[in-house]
Amino acid sequence: MCSVYPREWPEGMARASGQGACGVESRATDAGVAWGVAPHFLDSDWRFTTEAAISIVNSVQRRCPPNGRVAYLGCPTVAMWHAALCGDIDFVLLDRGHPGIHGLLEAGRIPARRFRPYDVCGDVPADLCGAFDMVVVDPPWYLEYIGRFWLRSLQLLRRSGWLSIVEYPGYRRDKQIAIDSLWRTMVGGMKHVTREESLSVSYDVPAFEQSWGGEVGFITGSRSAYRATSLTTWKVAKRGGGVDEGFFRAAVALPVRCWSSGRKVDIGGGHYLRCVCDPSVLLKGVAVRPHMWKGLRRPGIAELDAIIGWSTRNTVLMATRDARPLVHSTKDLGELCRGFELRCRSRAA
Repeated sequence: MCSVYPREWPEGMARASGQGACGVESRATDAGVAWGVAPHFLDSDWRFTTEAAISIVNSVQRRCPPNGRVAYLGCPTVAMWHAALCGDIDFVLLDRGHPGIHGLLEAGRIPARRFRPYDVCGDVPADLCGAFDMVVVDPPWYLEYIGRFWLRSLQLLRRSGWLSIVEYPGYRRDKQIAIDSLWRTMVGGMKHVTREESLSVSYDVPAFEQSWGGEVGFITGSRSAYRATSLTTWKVAKRGGGVDEGFFRAAVALPVRCWSSGRKVDIGGGHYLRCVCDPSVLLKGVAVRPHMWKGLRRPGIAELDAIIGWSTRNTVLMATRDARPLVHSTKDLGELCRGFELRCRSRAA
């Protein structure tokens, strides 16, 4: 079972932030963007804006030599624009994979040889350890994952190189304190760390939030940036070429929740349902009820345990003790979800 990395639902507002400069934006339209599949939070499919992705590619070009190698850990949008605009620098996209990435591969937006399925909860493949001059990482904003993403980034990096990390935007003070403490632990195990650059970045609004206006609480700044934050680039030299044992223990200290990516069910209109758990286990006579999830918060553990499906329209299917309705297949789940959403839209009209 692979891990899924949903980005945090913050309980506050993001700090204002502008957009980064795009030195190659004039060439962007030649590349085109063809994801094909709407983003889904269970896929951790938050996509950088075109402007943000190209500014990151510019940063890579300014640092990495033509014969160098770049690893993109969990940031397929940047890998797509690197393939379109920066063909002279070798790169590899490392990601656990989701329908959006598969669409990019099928469309040739990311060459198949440049993609390696990888879950940060597992060890870095031996042939990739210490193989990259620069690593760009976009970790989800959960404490149990941030440290793992940082750890794997260091393991991918050569004895020295550049590490570009998307920052947590300080939605919650207690989490920011914990992240800062983990960062100090990591830096303390390094031989040398120098901050070189900070870019303002943001994301495109995903369909599952846009469908009910949930993005409003996360749009800030004069240019209406969604989930605005920074990507900071550090020049790093590892002590002895390895990773400090103290940081290793701290990075993997918190247990992670592992979800199956489940099966995608088409519910029409370009939207789909993702099953959180394996249908063969949960769909035998399970009673479920649908409702619209409209809270700007992360579901609690009890809620997560009850959720068996989530649609790109933000409809949640939850297990219930009610006698009806019963579902026996993913098709039944899709029909239940579709019917509920049609009724919701009818009432709204």
